[in-house]
Amino acid sequence: TSKMDQKQYWIGDENKYQYRSIEKFAESFRSSYLPRPAKDDLCRTNNTGKREEILTSATRRISRWNIFKACFSREVLLLKRNSPLHIFKTVQITVMALVISTVFLRTNMNHKTVLDANKYMGSLFMAVVIVNFNGMTEIGMTIKRLPTFYKQRELLALPGWALLSSVFLISLPMSLLETGLWTSLTYYVIGYAPSFLRYPS
Repeated sequence: TSKMDQKQYWIGDENKYQYRSIEKFAESFRSSYLPRPAKDDLCRTNNTGKREEILTSATRRISRWNIFKACFSREVLLLKRNSPLHIFKTVQITVMALVISTVFLRTNMNHKTVLDANKYMGSLFMAVVIVNFNGMTEIGMTIKRLPTFYKQRELLALPGWALLSSVFLISLPMSLLETGLWTSLTYYVIGYAPSFLRYPS
């Protein structure tokens, strides 16, 4: 059956076909230039454990603070590169806050009946939905960065806390800025507080 299997891959003239045994293939392979790259690949795969030991010992020489500073500076660089996206998100939430403020204007909002309370609940629901959907772009960016995160964690032996804490510390001010803009533009205009003096408290 091996002769039949070999013959079906022959694309030349059937009269010139000759059966080659496995030993003949092995001998031809050893006499060619190919065994050396193959041996190098085998040596590389066998030394993965040693390579990981070298990487872990090298990372132990670097202090945790320096690792965190390197990851944080990289996140700052990525923030600068993605600044058009963050500027667009800030402008978008500002425009949406102005639109919602005109829809639920405080001069048309009363505090007397349950129906008036439903209007306030509607404005609060719109605020939660808009702020959540504004943050959906961050989820997409995070999912795209997952392969890079796992690759750097495994190959560079970087600790997960250094990679994630820098992302958290960079994204937290951006989230606070967006929600702060929304609150400052809608809180008094919609009429959540009857008096402007109650807004800071």
